[in-house]
Amino acid sequence: MSETEQELTPSQVAALKRRRLVEAYRHTFEDTESGIIVLAEMELSLGRRPSFVKDPYLTAFHEGQRSVYLQMREMILEAKQPPPEARTVDTREQELPEWLTKT
Repeated sequence: MSETEQELTPSQVAALKRRRLVEAYRHTFEDTESGIIVLAEMELSLGRRPSFVKDPYLTAFHEGQRSVYLQMREMILEAKQPPPEARTVDTREQELPEWLTKT
C-alpha cells in the first residue's frame, strides 16, 4: 500500500481501488482504436447471441462468456458516469436501451 492509502479508511481504499479499476477498463477499451474494435466484436458475438442451446453444459459455457462481456461493459459504463457525489439523479438509467425501460 502507498503512504496515501495507509491514511485512508478501508472503505476509502476500496473505493479508490474500484475507481482505478474502472479507469483501467475505460482506458483499455475506449481510449484505443483496438479496444473499441474488440468491444464491438464482443457485443456482436457475446452480448447479442442467445446463450441457450440443448446441451446444458454448452449453455453454461456460453452464459459464462456473456457474463464476462457484461461485466466489462458495466465497468465501462460506470467510467462514463460522474462521481456519485456530483450526480443529482441516477444517470445510469439513461444508458439503458429504450425497450428495457418501458413498463
